[in-house]
Amino acid sequence: MRLEQQLDALAELGLALDEGITIDELLYSFPRAAQEQRPFDLILFVLGIKGERPPWGRAICSRVWNFDTECITATGAYVHIVQRLLRVAEPERLTEISDLVDLDAGHA
Repeated sequence: MRLEQQLDALAELGLALDEGITIDELLYSFPRAAQEQRPFDLILFVLGIKGERPPWGRAICSRVWNFDTECITATGAYVHIVQRLLRVAEPERLTEISDLVDLDAGHA
């Protein structure tokens, strides 16, 4: 399935490229053939990462996110995760968020 068709289908579900992001940004990360070989597999990964060229730190699609669970190393990590998920979900549903991670004590 062509990359443009995948993007159109995802946009109908509310997963559109952020403003200023183009297909060129997607193709910078992975070649077109790889993204079209298994429809929706790689593109969903790419939508959840940050741009891989300047300006740094830009989201490809603010409504998609992927992360490494090993990033949970200290207090505040879960709060950061929930805050990022709020950009994906409906923020008014979650309030008064807190966490505690103590790796030395073996609990979170």
